[in-house]
Amino acid sequence: MCLINAIGLRDCGEVTPTTGKYVNDLPGISTELAQKISDKEQGGFYELWQNVQRLAVERFNNDFLAGVSSVADFKGTIFKSDNLRLQENALTLPIGNAVYKGAVITLPSNRAIKIDLDSLQFVSNTALTPVSIVAIELLDQTEYWSDTIDVIVGKNTIDLSVGSTYEILPKYENSKIFVGVDCENIELKQDRSYSDDWSYYCDTCNENSIGDYFSFRASWVDKSTFVRTDKGGGSGVAVVGKVSCNIGAVVCDNLSDLSEALRYLLGYMLLEEKTQSKNANIFTYFDPDATEALKMAFAEQYEREIKQAIERIDIKDYCFTCQDYGSISDGYLMP
Repeated sequence: MCLINAIGLRDCGEVTPTTGKYVNDLPGISTELAQKISDKEQGGFYELWQNVQRLAVERFNNDFLAGVSSVADFKGTIFKSDNLRLQENALTLPIGNAVYKGAVITLPSNRAIKIDLDSLQFVSNTALTPVSIVAIELLDQTEYWSDTIDVIVGKNTIDLSVGSTYEILPKYENSKIFVGVDCENIELKQDRSYSDDWSYYCDTCNENSIGDYFSFRASWVDKSTFVRTDKGGGSGVAVVGKVSCNIGAVVCDNLSDLSEALRYLLGYMLLEEKTQSKNANIFTYFDPDATEALKMAFAEQYEREIKQAIERIDIKDYCFTCQDYGSISDGYLMP
């Protein structure tokens, strides 16, 4: 995360801040202050600074998201797909095609989109080990990741939410990302028959990308070429997850504009540590009223700095919101 060590504390380790700014340059903040307020429980001077940074970054990201939402009617989650819904007398998809089956996520031209996968869900008539699962960038036919699973007869739910193994950060502003299962040798059920034209889509409010759209649709991809080979039917595989704005990427892209706000927040949090420190000495107890006044001044300046920086950022350059969204079906990806 780019906010850690973006602002430095002089004489604390050998890390040079990426912005060239130091919290010590704020009035009332010194390296000696940080040294004196650290205690054995915190592990010393360096550990205190690392802990303050972690807490500050967590608050900063939350405040940034809240600020963006207030000025741009912005929602972090853009789209969530549905769980598998199997009905009585479900159709069976043919076996033997050398394809992956799943869904394609088509993104509009935006720079800060992330895909958080929850699971792959499907019902199989075949038990097989091992079976490949993949995430592919269709624009250049390369993998984001691949893995193997054990397929059982009946409903399979493959957890994709653990750690960063299945994380997808789109490579291109207009990525077309396929996620699916190797179905060459397994027979799947689907809940209903539908045409290749069925998709979940929405127009976007990105004024710089006329004609852009977002879609989430069932698809087949050739195993050897990574080229779509949709057969006019569903995939039988529900790709469950969400598409959201990568707020961290927006922050990092505008770090120079946001760095002064971060510096004041770090100054505020160091003074907060001073007022709560168990390490009694002249630095922690000398003139507590002045310390409290300076802390409040830093908090107010932080609020001003982050507000002004957010107003200079056009969130539409990075993320999108669905407008008039729906689908040719009923708004759900129907595996």
